[in-house]
Amino acid sequence: MSSSEDIKKRINFFKAAISLLLILALLFNLYVLIKRLIDKNNLESEIEEINDVIGIEQPRNENIAVNSSPDEPNTDYFNYLKISADSVDIKKLKRINSDTVGFLSISGTNINYPVVQSADNKFYLNHSFKKASNSSGWLFMDYRNNSESFGKNTIIYGHSNLDKTMLGSLSNVKSEEWRKNPLNGKIKFVNLSGITNWKIISVYTIPAESYYIKTDFKSSESFKNWLGEISKRSLYDFGYEISSDDKIMTFSTCYKDNGDIRLVVHAKKI
Repeated sequence: MSSSEDIKKRINFFKAAISLLLILALLFNLYVLIKRLIDKNNLESEIEEINDVIGIEQPRNENIAVNSSPDEPNTDYFNYLKISADSVDIKKLKRINSDTVGFLSISGTNINYPVVQSADNKFYLNHSFKKASNSSGWLFMDYRNNSESFGKNTIIYGHSNLDKTMLGSLSNVKSEEWRKNPLNGKIKFVNLSGITNWKIISVYTIPAESYYIKTDFKSSESFKNWLGEISKRSLYDFGYEISSDDKIMTFSTCYKDNGDIRLVVHAKKI
């Protein structure tokens, strides 16, 4: 075989290999897209069922979703969650998922969801409210926390989805204009005991760490030092005094689709 024929065969082989790789990459991207669409549709169905169980009929295809701005995407997903925290019955939600521990609403965001809690902090990273496999996950409380009495630091996690679902709109808190609106940032957490109210005291971004998600403090002084640190980290001074007698609720999510950076918001119970 001549050297020129050998070279041609090698070139044809490499061309075929590259073509195969491109086809495989295309098929993989298509699979990811289809899976995301299926996950989104499954979440919409679940949220519609939540509304049915609660007994509230919600109009579809309205122009503006609850707690959102006109700039944000308008989908059925947002419309399903036009539930007033004041009317939520946790017992009814627990009929859908016994892991339900509360319902969270933050004004000025799209955060208006049931909150679940499992035996670990992993399950609901890739499971929906009905415990189906879903990459969008769900809002969940740290397994170390007590959802009724709360502790010194109660932590709620969730994905920062690009379509602003779950904790995707929590980044609104970083905006100075958002912060100036007195209607924004009012937090309600409904549990079996009733409605609790919270107000935001700190917001910042930070590389992934365990310090801000501490739940056990050896002394009042230790907790006081922790409060001082999370206050010092804040991008803004929210003007609220905090003391070692306060109870804190912490929200943690990835920032701008970066798995190494966390967006953290702290609020205190009032």
